[in-house]
Amino acid sequence: MAKRVKMEKGAGATGPAEADRSIDPTEFQRIVREINRQKELSSGYQGSAGKLTRTAIEDHLLDRVAFGFHMRLSRMDEAKRQGVIRAFFDYIERGGYLDQVDAFSDLTDQLSGIVDRLKDRAPPEPHRVTDDPVTAAILN
Repeated sequence: MAKRVKMEKGAGATGPAEADRSIDPTEFQRIVREINRQKELSSGYQGSAGKLTRTAIEDHLLDRVAFGFHMRLSRMDEAKRQGVIRAFFDYIERGGYLDQVDAFSDLTDQLSGIVDRLKDRAPPEPHRVTDDPVTAAILN
C-alpha cells in the first residue's frame, strides 16, 4: 500500500482542498484577470503583476507552481489550452503519478463531479462547413 503524504498548510505544498477553502472561484478568476491585465499593459507593469501574483499566493495559500501553470493556460487561445490540458492529463496517467502516493484519495469526489458535469453537457452541434449542397457533399 502506498504511503500517504501529509501536506503542511502554508509550506507551498498545499493541496487543492486547502486552496479551495482559502479562495472562492470568483476571487480566483478576478486575480487571474487582473494579473493578465497588468502584464498586457506594458513591460513596466511586470513588477505590479509579480507583486499581485506573490500576494495572491501568500494570501490565498495557492501552490506557486500550479498557479503559474494556470496563469500560462489563461493566456493561451482555446485550442492551444485544450491541447495542453489533454496532454497534461495523459502525462499524469502515463507517468503513474496518481498511483505513486495515496495523496489523491480526497479528490475522488471532486474528480467524479467534473466527469459527471462533462457527461451531462449537450453534445456540440455538428460542424457544417457550408450550406451549399455541392460544396457540403465534398467537405462534410
